[in-house]
Amino acid sequence: MITNISYSPIRISSSDTMAIRFVYHELISPHITISIAYHPCYFHSMQIIHVNLTQESPKLIDVNKALDMTYSVKWEPTDITFAHRFDVYLDYPFFEHQVI
Repeated sequence: MITNISYSPIRISSSDTMAIRFVYHELISPHITISIAYHPCYFHSMQIIHVNLTQESPKLIDVNKALDMTYSVKWEPTDITFAHRFDVYLDYPFFEHQVI
């Protein structure tokens, strides 16, 4: 994944005006972790309840350099049933942040 999460402000001054130019650094996360929560329901069967993707150790993109991309997958059992998988989104703490 490529993100523009880092920037370096550089102050530029001329005779009468002062401006700030932002230089964006392209970052990429060479390692991604996928966490899959599942509920065992039947013999040799499971239902996926939740999937979470996290990025680790973002690095600056260098056009002249090769970058190894890796991923890992974590399977985690959960007691949440398939019927209640959306209950987490109905929780008040999930929506506590307000957009202003």
